[in-house]
Amino acid sequence: KFPGQINDPFLIGQYMRIAAAVVIPGTVGLAIAHAFAHGRPLLTRKLERHGPELEYLIPGYNGLIVDGDEERFIKSLAEYVSSAARQKQLCEGALRSRESLRLENMVCQFDSAVTQTIDWKRRPSAFPIELQS
Repeated sequence: KFPGQINDPFLIGQYMRIAAAVVIPGTVGLAIAHAFAHGRPLLTRKLERHGPELEYLIPGYNGLIVDGDEERFIKSLAEYVSSAARQKQLCEGALRSRESLRLENMVCQFDSAVTQTIDWKRRPSAFPIELQS
């Protein structure tokens, strides 16, 4: 079943419990983080217009990006649905991926980037030219 866009958080939770994957044949955005939060892989098509969140997807690890036309995409979905082992593998990858998307992890990464930038700026030898104040 492909229910389309769902906005009700309770209904989303119900679908995620029984879903084999989150399938988005069009533009992928923050829904990928939602899929991973529920331990569901994301299956999509290779398109030029995906949001930057597509970077979270590692093909064959936590989802699939199918290159080709609609017929190839449908064939890939059928292959995925018919393989319990593949479903298990990608669901496990999605569960592991959600850890890197936790707010605490993002805050630590941001803090680390800021700290490294400040430390780098404080080292006079880091700059080939003298900075103006």
